[in-house]
Amino acid sequence: MAPDQNMASELAKQEAENVRAATDSLPAGEKERLAAEAEALRARQLEPDSPENLATIPRLEVADMEKQSKFVPWETRQLGSSDPGAASDSERLITVAQPTNGITYAGLVFDLGEVPVRLLPALRVLSRCLTTLGTSKMSEIEMQHRIGAETGGVSASASVSAVPGSRGQVHAKLTVSGSVLHD
Repeated sequence: MAPDQNMASELAKQEAENVRAATDSLPAGEKERLAAEAEALRARQLEPDSPENLATIPRLEVADMEKQSKFVPWETRQLGSSDPGAASDSERLITVAQPTNGITYAGLVFDLGEVPVRLLPALRVLSRCLTTLGTSKMSEIEMQHRIGAETGGVSASASVSAVPGSRGQVHAKLTVSGSVLHD
């Protein structure tokens, strides 16, 4: 499979033909009315806003800012080991309690440091598959509907970044996040 070099120009040509067909089918005088309406809208958009309208835009001044940043409390727990002292950084659960109006947000970050470099290009496909494929009991469409009905969405993304101060060394991670309304 190869990209079609002419696709963009063909789409533009087809769109122009569709517009021409639509304008040709307009009743007498409708084309002129639409052109006048568009010109009036363009002129209105170019007019400067009145001082009264500008005064309704909220403004934030430096004096409105707090001098000290707020402390956001968070809690860390070790997971995945019967020996709490043996848990590594990759087995931490960090929770941050925030007022979210009954929505729980979750984000899981998986360290993929053990994935061979030759497989890193496949991470984008993996992250896409996590949220678009079905299961042995649900089709892709059924899975999408269930995710949509029971959550505020689920997403997955992979990232690969250079390790600072190293030559050619990279760090890969997979992030899966979502939200859900709770009682």
